[in-house]
Amino acid sequence: INAEYMGLIDGDMYQMDRRSVSNILNLGGTVLKTARCLPFRTDEGMETAYQNAKKHGLDGLVVIGGDGTFTGALRFSQKYPDIAVIGVPGTIDNDLYGSTYTLGFDTATNTQKKKKKKKKKN
Repeated sequence: INAEYMGLIDGDMYQMDRRSVSNILNLGGTVLKTARCLPFRTDEGMETAYQNAKKHGLDGLVVIGGDGTFTGALRFSQKYPDIAVIGVPGTIDNDLYGSTYTLGFDTATNTQKKKKKKKKKN
């Protein structure tokens, strides 16, 4: 699903396979694009997302993100329990309750450490 919840609302989805994910590890960030999605916060937007998920044969969602992503995932799973939702913590803030580290946090902190070290050398 491209662009997180907006892609679910717009039906912007494609199947990923080995070929589509090869050589992305070294890119960092996200290849699926991320975006805040105000329409997903509305009942109408969430209903459209649900209908598109059903139309595309989805029976589950794996969401990767922070507090906003998890809030949307919780609301969606409560409203539409026939679609399983799994959340993977992914935020450079490392501010999700119950998680020690999140995807992105280690990269962000190590990047800053490297920048500081480089700056001290110069």
